[in-house]
Amino acid sequence: MAKPLLSIGIVTYNSSSTLRTCFNSIALTCPVENIEIVVVDNGSDDATVDILREIPFISKLIINPENQGFAAGVNRLIDEKSGRHLLLLNPDTQIETPPLPIIERIFTIGSNVGIIGADVRYVDGTHREAYGAFLTPLMVIWDFSGLRKIFPMRRWSTSVAFRGDSPTEVDYPTGAFYCIRDEAISAVGKFDERFFAYFEEVDYALRLKEAGFKAMVHPSIRVKHLGGGSFIPAKARYDEDFQLTCYFDSLLWFLEKHYGRKWAGRCRRFIRATASFKAAMGGNTAFGRRHRQVVRIIDKLKYGDLRRIYGI
Repeated sequence: MAKPLLSIGIVTYNSSSTLRTCFNSIALTCPVENIEIVVVDNGSDDATVDILREIPFISKLIINPENQGFAAGVNRLIDEKSGRHLLLLNPDTQIETPPLPIIERIFTIGSNVGIIGADVRYVDGTHREAYGAFLTPLMVIWDFSGLRKIFPMRRWSTSVAFRGDSPTEVDYPTGAFYCIRDEAISAVGKFDERFFAYFEEVDYALRLKEAGFKAMVHPSIRVKHLGGGSFIPAKARYDEDFQLTCYFDSLLWFLEKHYGRKWAGRCRRFIRATASFKAAMGGNTAFGRRHRQVVRIIDKLKYGDLRRIYGI
């Protein structure tokens, strides 16, 4: 049997509310003879696995007994895939336009293109974040100090909507639709499982750039993305701090990995100081409570990472 052009890899966690829409869109836009679909479920305790077992065109279904994090799920996809390239697709997305002809053309013509992203939209069709810039310590200071609101700069943002009409080179596309060429995977290997959620796709794109590959977003690939669905049940399982703890844990690890422990420590202290100041200014308002939550999370992360805090 010929090797499929594309393995569509999906990591699920309590994704039952969006799965049928996602898989219906795959069936409508991707010729079944050119793809395989590999799904890794990360310990769902809702109807996700039952729904997945009813979908006839899933090639492989791997069920983890517990939530091992997104990066670990992706690495299992890499191990199990038999298609040439790997498209990472969120289970709360809906593919709007056929992506395969574009993926095949770009990866054939552009030998140094390592990742292809999409024009990502909200459910109502308006633009949402599709790509971003590689995180730096200066970006952290610019963002958490409030300067971002006064001096917004797209080149320093980790969440930018794509409104172009031609293929555009970017630092990294968002992980909702993240297609990686086979040669790129061979060059840099797997995802860093120290990232439980957030920044794993940023880290991977940076590693690819250092290996000589580039990333791009293509306007003819359009995807709707609901966003954030997996964190609603995760917060119910763990606590209200879980999503923000994932975010700050990954942010601080990214800084330590790429800029060193000193810069990560400086940024951690800066985030805590600014959040503490904003919490005092905000009092008992939602703004104040939100920043007290940040202080609480940053303090916990001083003494251990997310996995130690939650025992996962």
